[in-house]
Amino acid sequence: MSKYSWNEEQQMNLSELERENVLQTEMDIEEPMEEIKEKKSFWGAFQDALRGVSRYVILSSIILVIGCILGYVLYLKKGEIDLDLYSGLGYVKEIAGEIAGKSLLYQIGYVFWNNLRVSLIFLFAGMVLFLVPMLGLTVNGMIIGVLLGVIYDGGQGFLTFLAGILPHGIFEIPALLLCSALGIKFSFNLIFGEKNKTRKESFRNNWTYLKYILPFAALLLLLAAAIEMGVTGRIMEYFL
Repeated sequence: MSKYSWNEEQQMNLSELERENVLQTEMDIEEPMEEIKEKKSFWGAFQDALRGVSRYVILSSIILVIGCILGYVLYLKKGEIDLDLYSGLGYVKEIAGEIAGKSLLYQIGYVFWNNLRVSLIFLFAGMVLFLVPMLGLTVNGMIIGVLLGVIYDGGQGFLTFLAGILPHGIFEIPALLLCSALGIKFSFNLIFGEKNKTRKESFRNNWTYLKYILPFAALLLLLAAAIEMGVTGRIMEYFL
């Protein structure tokens, strides 16, 4: 074998070794990156979920506000229509009658389960048809609007209204909005698709969001029920 052939073979072997070293280096880099993704904190994943549904939370909020306005307008026409039927106020009275005279623990459990059930309906029915949570948000907004009308008609001010809504509403309303927003997003992505993603990828991402948003919403609803039954009524005593 000539000296030239030996040198050429040696260079080829060195090139192969260099390629193997480069590949090994790339693998060493990729593995930690995968570990980082897998070890992403719960809080980080939860923030991703909130960002993922943020536009739909805004949409849900707008629908809720529209419902509030409709409810207040309906109350102004209370002599012409059945408020209990058209505003959802009858459902609220039914719940109030069910928990009247019961223990505080029963009241909290009943209100929590009722609100959780409604939120689950908005979420899972919304996966199939986005009109379900949209209609539900409108009705809930109408109830708030009617209550505002009732308080004003009773000679009370806006502070009284806030005292009756805010203590538990700051927990209950965000939970309702999150579940509705995710349900609407599921449905929108299924029907209209999502940019740069297949429907299957969108569904998988949304399902991941659900695993973080639903437990958080349930916790908010539990806090809301406890405050509504244990605190809101006492606060209202100072205003009525």
